[in-house]
Amino acid sequence: MDDDPPGQRRRGRPRQDELAARRSAMLDAAAAILVENGYQDFTVSAVAARAGTSKSTVYSWFDNRDGLLRAVIERNYDNGVSPLHADLLDEADPRTVLIAVAEQLVPVLQSELSLALSRAAMSDPTLRPTLLAGGGDRGRPALAAYMARAAAAGHLNLDDPLVGAKIFYGLLMQDDQIRTLLGDSPMDRETVAARARFATDAFLKLYGSD
Repeated sequence: MDDDPPGQRRRGRPRQDELAARRSAMLDAAAAILVENGYQDFTVSAVAARAGTSKSTVYSWFDNRDGLLRAVIERNYDNGVSPLHADLLDEADPRTVLIAVAEQLVPVLQSELSLALSRAAMSDPTLRPTLLAGGGDRGRPALAAYMARAAAAGHLNLDDPLVGAKIFYGLLMQDDQIRTLLGDSPMDRETVAARARFATDAFLKLYGSD
């Protein structure tokens, strides 16, 4: 299969939407291998075979296995935690914002792919910086930036927004992420909604302006 990386389109070459679809298919294949087989079977050869393309095509898009893994991590974050970058963060009411962010965040953190990525990082310590850079270290600053704006507007009494974001994550996830990694079932929808309300109300008791 002749899949060109971005920026190399010539006459008769696939359009950008076709290239995006092919890239997405490679990331889908990579995610499926991580979930089904674990990091030990996560290779460029396996991903290429599953995606129905060549190893050279995968390398041309992602450079190497680490680049492929980084792209999987970033897409998982970008697809799942969009409220942190959406118009929702312009809402004036912190309770509305934090509940909505929490309800979106928990299913992402406890998804099969997120758990597979966490297990991969636990089995190979060299992956931890990549996982943090593509996930939590992008999410918490975005939430902290919202908290800083809310504090400036008088909606929160918060001196350190980064600490506030970390505390909110802790109230939200408690020990459930560890338990899920050890085999417990992820929270269902009703439990997520209840936890989101609990974490938000507890956070606002600590830092709310009322």
